[in-house]
Amino acid sequence: YWIKMESDRVKYVIAVVVLGVMLTLVSWQSMSAGIPRPWAPFPLISYLFLFGAPIFVTIIFWVWNLQLFKGIGHIPIRSIALYLSFAALSIWHNLVGIPYGVKYQGREYTMIVTIVNFMMIVSIAILLIIGYRRKTFLSSLLFHWLLFAWFASYSFPYLGELI
Repeated sequence: YWIKMESDRVKYVIAVVVLGVMLTLVSWQSMSAGIPRPWAPFPLISYLFLFGAPIFVTIIFWVWNLQLFKGIGHIPIRSIALYLSFAALSIWHNLVGIPYGVKYQGREYTMIVTIVNFMMIVSIAILLIIGYRRKTFLSSLLFHWLLFAWFASYSFPYLGELI
């Protein structure tokens, strides 16, 4: 029994570590083009809070989700509050920024990043509902991973004049 429990814990740790490393790639990709592009929307959160270093998203993901390393499937209230507040701020950011995005980045870029942002907000909400009802490790892991991938990419896309 103890050996099975330990092998399960190793699986949880490996899954959280691998997905955390994947967040570094998502964060790097979102800033890789040199100027805002639909596949690299220059998320403001990365520049303002993470100083543009992709590894910080991974570190914050790991620290925020210590319960995942133990295989705990419950989504903490702090994660729900984080999602709801950032979703509201992101929607506001996009609504206010659309005219500037169209003017400086173009209609196509602005439309794509706004649609992708909205789709990610909805997808995260669906994963939150599933994870809140099922309380499994996998549902919590997927919710948290997409939440942090969204933070690292489309949550606050660059809309406006380049500095």
